[in-house]
Amino acid sequence: MIRIWIIAFVDSLEQGMGPSLSTYVTSHFRIHSLTSATSVMSSIIGGLTKLPLAKLIDIWGRPQGYIVMVGSLTLGLILMAASNSVELYAAAQIFYWVGHNGTDYVIGVFVADTSHLKNRGLMFAFLTSPFIITAWIAGPLAEAYLRPETVDGEQIVTGIGWRWAYGTFAIAIPIVALPLFALFQWNYRRALKAGLIPVEKTARTFAQSVRYYLIEFDAVGLFLIVAGLVLLLLPFNIYSYQHEKFTSNMISCMIGLGVLVLAAFALWERFGAKVTLVPFHLLRDRTVLGANLLAATIFFGFYMWNGMFFSFLQVVSDLSVTEATYVINIYSVGSCIWSFTAGILIARTGRFKAQALFFGVPVMILGAGLMIHFRQPGVNIGLVVMCQVLIALAGGTLVRHRNVEKI
Repeated sequence: MIRIWIIAFVDSLEQGMGPSLSTYVTSHFRIHSLTSATSVMSSIIGGLTKLPLAKLIDIWGRPQGYIVMVGSLTLGLILMAASNSVELYAAAQIFYWVGHNGTDYVIGVFVADTSHLKNRGLMFAFLTSPFIITAWIAGPLAEAYLRPETVDGEQIVTGIGWRWAYGTFAIAIPIVALPLFALFQWNYRRALKAGLIPVEKTARTFAQSVRYYLIEFDAVGLFLIVAGLVLLLLPFNIYSYQHEKFTSNMISCMIGLGVLVLAAFALWERFGAKVTLVPFHLLRDRTVLGANLLAATIFFGFYMWNGMFFSFLQVVSDLSVTEATYVINIYSVGSCIWSFTAGILIARTGRFKAQALFFGVPVMILGAGLMIHFRQPGVNIGLVVMCQVLIALAGGTLVRHRNVEKI
């Protein structure tokens, strides 16, 4: 658990600096308005990789899945450090989020395998506890790398820059992640020798193996759901570039095609796929369906206002990089601290739905609703901070509830 906590610490430090760095990257390429669009596309693809990753670690093993995801995470950071266009930066973000979400997923599975159900909320709270520390470090560290100054009315970077920030983590993450891989591999080999893991021997040719894994990973279904979600959600971030806005032919076609592709995904999973991404019987389970709908609602509500939040704090509220990062990280710190309380209550009472229904959901609605009203020019920043605290308390409750139900 100590090794996992160290990995979580380094990752949370990079996550805390992420909004600060991303804003200056897109500004560097003179396309600051694409900050939200690059985040949406990379988050969709990165999030959906958890589905084939679940199959990957079942077929190949946890160590193999873990090291592939760490490799993708490191490659993403290297590409971000070396990117010379916003297109390459967007592609690097996809590699990064695939690796980040995948690594987080494998570690989450490991924690779920080694913890009792009623203590699971507390264990996940322990894994997110590094945010309580890194939230206070990320801002000054990002400012030290950037050192922005205003020259002739334009803000420029005078520090060693965002490239070195990403490069630093591209070196640090493999150093802290490889010892855990060695531990995973050692335990995996012990389990093989003890006969706890069945070894499948096949006489498949290379072409047969490719076909087998394409079916096992449901490559067609994965392509359809990724394409459908990107086509459906991306127009909401790029419509402003069109003269007719939402009525333009391109935006309308993308949304319509996205709906059709998602419908094709549903039909493929029901009638065409030999191995489905998500078994239909799980989707009909009220607990699983409720947990996933809760997660989707939380993320949808959060990213509606969070995409340009850092820029708003700097430009409209006139905060420095450090101050804006502190405000951005209120959610991380508050939800992590409160999640310990939520985890202890779950462990003591064995009940978690009541916390979500009677505290988490109402407080989340209140905090997000007030953000609509207070995130305006001329409003005291303390009111925005208050909204963030409310959202953090609700998030700390709902995320524990979601993890306990899903895993």
